[in-house]
Amino acid sequence: MVGISEKATNFGSRHQRRYCNGDSHAADVGGFFTDPNHYKDGSFAGTRMISDECGDTPGTRITLVGSDDGTAFWMLTGEFVDKSSGKITVDFSPKGGPSCLSGVFKDDQIVWEDGNHWSRMAMSKPKFDALI
Repeated sequence: MVGISEKATNFGSRHQRRYCNGDSHAADVGGFFTDPNHYKDGSFAGTRMISDECGDTPGTRITLVGSDDGTAFWMLTGEFVDKSSGKITVDFSPKGGPSCLSGVFKDDQIVWEDGNHWSRMAMSKPKFDALI
């Protein structure tokens, strides 16, 4: 039987292997990002959670959940145009923006065609040992 600590370690290893296996960084766009136009430290304002996975299976569709004010949350969808080069498009029309905003994910950032950039936050490993 695998304990909580070992499961947490295995999850981190799976995530790290996908990111560090020599494939394009675009293979792992998922994560917690900040938008400097809205980010307020200590709140959810300007945060964006992004995934290209359906369950545990990576794909080409992208789901974003974010908040500009830290209180109201929204969801947007997009897709990889070219996953190997990190090129994506996202439909921002539900927020009043363009229906097809292009960006490139590289080096832990998404750089959008409008000049904005979102940075992926480094996440520390969860400390499950205290629960045992």
